[in-house]
Amino acid sequence: MSIKTFEFKKLISSPIIWTLLLLFMVFNVFIILQHSSMSEDMKRIQPIIEKYGTLMDEENREAMKQDYEIELAEWNKLIARHGEEPFEKASNIYSSERFSMEDSNLFTMEELESIKQLAELESYLVSAEEIDQEYNEMDMGKVGEGQIKMFGLTGMAADKVLRDYKVLSERVVELVENKEHLHLFFSGKEYATHSILFQELFLPISFQLTILTVLITAFIVNFEFEQQTALIMYAAKRGRKLIWDKLIVALGMTFLTFILLMTVTLGIYFWVFDYSGLWNVPISSGFLTENNNVPFISWGKIKFGQFLAIASSLLLILQILFCLLGFCLSVWIKNTYMAFTVFAIIFGVGLMLPNMMPRDGMVIFYTHYTPFILLMGLKKTFMARSPFTMTPYFEVVTLILWFSCLCFLAWLCIRQFKHQNI
Repeated sequence: MSIKTFEFKKLISSPIIWTLLLLFMVFNVFIILQHSSMSEDMKRIQPIIEKYGTLMDEENREAMKQDYEIELAEWNKLIARHGEEPFEKASNIYSSERFSMEDSNLFTMEELESIKQLAELESYLVSAEEIDQEYNEMDMGKVGEGQIKMFGLTGMAADKVLRDYKVLSERVVELVENKEHLHLFFSGKEYATHSILFQELFLPISFQLTILTVLITAFIVNFEFEQQTALIMYAAKRGRKLIWDKLIVALGMTFLTFILLMTVTLGIYFWVFDYSGLWNVPISSGFLTENNNVPFISWGKIKFGQFLAIASSLLLILQILFCLLGFCLSVWIKNTYMAFTVFAIIFGVGLMLPNMMPRDGMVIFYTHYTPFILLMGLKKTFMARSPFTMTPYFEVVTLILWFSCLCFLAWLCIRQFKHQNI
């Protein structure tokens, strides 16, 4: 058996790693089940997509209106037979104070579901018209000015934000021309599925993976020192070259825990919530806009399925960066829990540092180019989000910069390890 296999066995025989992984999975399932009650309501979008597709442009909306009005007229005829006056909207029928649709014996369960389905169609029709108007009137220049006032920016910082929002304005024009904003998706204001998936679920997963990655790396690097076998292992024929095997095994285990945690969590999520027909919907759809009325605007035309893959890939790359950082700390400190503590301090400082910077220069923007900021913003990967990260290449530049630096730092640590006293 190879040395890497022996090192890998040390990791998979550690009960704390598997215990944490199991606890994290249970916690994630609990988060999903908290929102599972709305899964049945969300399924009502599927018949609409099957019949009309996802594009809610004027032509498609007109066809939907005609069908809606015909079905509403049929419902009003049925209601008239029971001595009730006609309704102007489907949503008013089952919410009427005259009678409770849920408790009424006048309608069958199939009829109740039919009127709910019609009300859902009505809701998306109204939303589509509002979205079309809002995006055509959207002024990102004013939004930029509002961000400058909100964060108290002046001088070069304010000028940069205005330039960035001008670029964003051009993207909004392109988005409207492509009708990306009019593609049907789960109503953000009603279900907030984007925040549930990419914030309430992805953010805990991000922290869970980071904890596992750093603990795994520190554990395998410091195993001989903590078991007091370092003098024997590093005096052997292969000696100090063992550190390379440990780094490779730590990276491999990081990948394995990522696959296990993501597969189980996302598998259960998409089993509970039906996304059929929505994988090719642009992530910049206006229907995703939630109660804060802040639209999701990607820098390019990215479909939902692509966005999920990009966010997942970014999370994996970030774990590789954290593995390299944890490796460097472990080589220096030679104690698993001390290395983890130092990593946590660096992580916290990385998040707080931008808030300490002056608001009139460029330094405040540079301090955002860290993997810690990236990890906290997976919800808006490759999107316009904070005025401090308002560039299409923010994620790419950050990853390239940190990957280069950490690879060089890891190489220096390995060189130093070869010559230091054990």
